[in-house]
Amino acid sequence: MHVIRKLALLAILAPVGACAGGEVSQSTEADRLALFRADSLFAYETAERGADGWAAHFLIDGVMYPSTGRIDGQGEIRDFMTPALTPDRPSLEWTPTDAAVGAGGDMGYTLGRWVSRVTTPEGGDSTVASGHYVTIWRRDSLGVWRVAVDIGNTD
Repeated sequence: MHVIRKLALLAILAPVGACAGGEVSQSTEADRLALFRADSLFAYETAERGADGWAAHFLIDGVMYPSTGRIDGQGEIRDFMTPALTPDRPSLEWTPTDAAVGAGGDMGYTLGRWVSRVTTPEGGDSTVASGHYVTIWRRDSLGVWRVAVDIGNTD
């Protein structure tokens, strides 16, 4: 298993530190940890399953804003991401660095860094591109965190 995939799996299972700057209620912190885990699982399943793993984490009516414009709906998002997430393409990996959940507990966001890498002929990794992302999450009817909006930029 690729090192990044192992790290993503560890991030899903490992607890995340408390918010800086003050006390956080148990329910808020639990929601925040669940959102970190949802984002880490999103990364892991994308690495494992490509565009199917990516799209599975979006709401049916989710939206994505790549540099080329707006993509609407889970099916269109899957179709858009399929060429980019094939085994012969550079990998897409990301790590959430911050998360927050609204007072109602049904909306939240994650912030983080992403990187795209290729394996060199010598077997090492070489970074192709990197940047930041903001993902807005909403709980679906079953209470599962799903991506409502995903936005990223390139360094």
